[in-house]
Amino acid sequence: MTSLAQTNPAAKVSVVIPTLNGGPLFREVLEAVFAQECPFPYEVICIDSGSTDGTAEHSRDMGARVINIPRSTFNHGLTRNLGIEESQADFVALLVQDATPVDSKWLFYLTQALLDDENAAGAYSRQVPRDDCNPFIRGRLLAWAAGMKDKVTQKVGAEEWETLEPLERLGRIAFDDVASMVRRSIWKEFPYLKRDFGEDLCFAKRTILAGHHIVFEPRSQVIHSHNNSIWYEMRRLYSDHDNLHDMVGLRQVPSFKEALRAIKLGIKHWAREVKMDDRLGFFARKWWLLKTIPFSVAEAWGKYLGGKSSRWTKSSAFFRQVDRFLRKGV
Repeated sequence: MTSLAQTNPAAKVSVVIPTLNGGPLFREVLEAVFAQECPFPYEVICIDSGSTDGTAEHSRDMGARVINIPRSTFNHGLTRNLGIEESQADFVALLVQDATPVDSKWLFYLTQALLDDENAAGAYSRQVPRDDCNPFIRGRLLAWAAGMKDKVTQKVGAEEWETLEPLERLGRIAFDDVASMVRRSIWKEFPYLKRDFGEDLCFAKRTILAGHHIVFEPRSQVIHSHNNSIWYEMRRLYSDHDNLHDMVGLRQVPSFKEALRAIKLGIKHWAREVKMDDRLGFFARKWWLLKTIPFSVAEAWGKYLGGKSSRWTKSSAFFRQVDRFLRKGV
């Protein structure tokens, strides 16, 4: 590891961004980050995993601290820990390299959410889909906790937790490191764990069950979405629902029969989403209506396999091989 700048002891807030070949979009993100209007000093730290497109050099030229790590050592939880450790700020914002702050108040509103609630371990921003976001991902993002419009303070007692249904539990521990902030003093007690997926939900669950809060602050907004292939989305849902089963006991599609039912319901649901999307012209709408079938199959299958993976991977070497294949690159 090579640190190319010293810690800024005056910074009250740090922004930590893991980077790898961010391209032109990351330049847009970085410009928006450095344009933040804050009544307190802040610094920007980029943890770069071996970019070859000039991302690290551009970050340094813009004024960010750059910490270089081998690509092989990147881990969603531990790499974020490294960024927080390198900072000495009271509050540390965590951002991904393709999430663009909507305006100059993104960082201020996140920090204010923690200043207003001394027991808040973290806060997270609202995510707004990009203009070119396809109707399936757009619908999913707007239905996720980070797509809501009202501020929420999430908390739960250990006894109440045991009485909640899985989806209710998920609502309490929702947290998204696409754009979030953690309080250093609480992070010291609950650092991120070594995880390849769901490090944000894990942090939220541990801190909330210890009596702290998580705040969703919709005034803090970023533009973020991905138009991934249907095959990629199936594999992401597989990893996601394996994680959700581990975190909250969720098995949304528990059987093959339920998977068939989920496909039928999914086609109806996504057809409605496509028809309601006023961005689409006549031919684009027809195209996406045709895609509701394969997308619903992939969605149901990913949820079904993900909910079963923890049991299946223990049962045979074949399923462990399948598990590695489905997770690769997600």
